[in-house]
Amino acid sequence: MGWHCITVWECGLTPARRENTLEMLAAALQVLFTSHLPISLRAVLPFKGVNTLNLV
Repeated sequence: MGWHCITVWECGLTPARRENTLEMLAAALQVLFTSHLPISLRAVLPFKGVNTLNLV
């Protein structure tokens, strides 16, 4: 557990780089979120090809 810090630089949000940066951010959050779930729940959560990240 503990704290996690993700830095998104302003230059990573330029129109040419925005989509890639946000996709990488979503993937990182998905990994962090699911790493704290019990193994039984990890098996049912999709990882690749997901366009949204739903956190409760």
